[in-house]
Amino acid sequence: MIEVVEIRNAAVDVEVDGKAVVVEVGQPGPVGPTGPQGPVGPRGPEGPVGPEGPMGAVKEREVQIATPSTVWEIAHDIPIRPAVYTHDTNDRPIRGDVTYPSDTSVRVEWAWPMAGRIIVTS
Repeated sequence: MIEVVEIRNAAVDVEVDGKAVVVEVGQPGPVGPTGPQGPVGPRGPEGPVGPEGPMGAVKEREVQIATPSTVWEIAHDIPIRPAVYTHDTNDRPIRGDVTYPSDTSVRVEWAWPMAGRIIVTS
């Protein structure tokens, strides 16, 4: 057993494993250079789930289609695939075949020419 005792500038008799040893204690020398970085340790446990973020802004675009057509196609700047609502000229909801030709456009196809309005919203 080794007992650590802090003594500066002295000689101390120490017993190590039953053998007497004289230890000279002096002032510490200069600090050597920093060694290389060791290996990366193992990944720690996953932290808790954070709080829910703020609700994003709702984006919406409405377009009037005055001339009856079998295809309505509009561009939008909504960052997600938007919900699509269509209404006839009497403001009654109508349902067409909705597709998304690109990330920034919506297309609605009708069996016969229709006029009305289209709303896309996030």
